[in-house]
Amino acid sequence: MKVREYTLADAKMVAALFADTIRSVNAKHYSEKQLSVWASPDKDANFFHNKLSKTHSFVAEDGAEVVGFADFMPERKLLDFFYVHKEHMRKGVGKALLTHIEATAKENGVAEIYTHASITAKPFFEAMGFIPLEKREVEVQGIRLTNYTMRKSLSHEE
Repeated sequence: MKVREYTLADAKMVAALFADTIRSVNAKHYSEKQLSVWASPDKDANFFHNKLSKTHSFVAEDGAEVVGFADFMPERKLLDFFYVHKEHMRKGVGKALLTHIEATAKENGVAEIYTHASITAKPFFEAMGFIPLEKREVEVQGIRLTNYTMRKSLSHEE
C-alpha cells in the first residue's frame, strides 16, 4: 500500500469508495435516509474531481485499487474528506493517509488541524490524537446528521 497525490484518473474509484463506505460502514450509526442524502448520486466522479483537484488530496492504493482517500485545506486547517475502503480498515490505511495530511499541514505552517468526524469515525480520530470539541447536527437535504468537530495539535502532544 502506498499514498500518493490524487489525480483525475482516481475520480471514479474515489466516488465509488465514498458511496460504498458510507452505505456499509456508517450503516450502524445512521438511518437509511441519512445514508441516502450523505451518499447522494450527485457526489459522482465529476463532483469529486472538482473538489479534490482544488485541495491537497491523497489516495492510498493497493496495487491498482484505491483503498482510501483524504483531502486537506491548509487555509481552513480542515481535514475534510477522509474515507477508507471497508475491506481495508484496520490495516494502516487511515494512519498512512493521516500521516500525509499532517506532513502537508506542517509544510504549510499549520500547527493544528480540524475535522468533522462521523459517529463512526470519531473513535479512529480519538486514537490518532484528535480531541472532540463539539457535537454537531448538520442538515443535508432536510435530513439531520450528527458529527463531531475535532482538533489535533501538531506542535506538541496533548
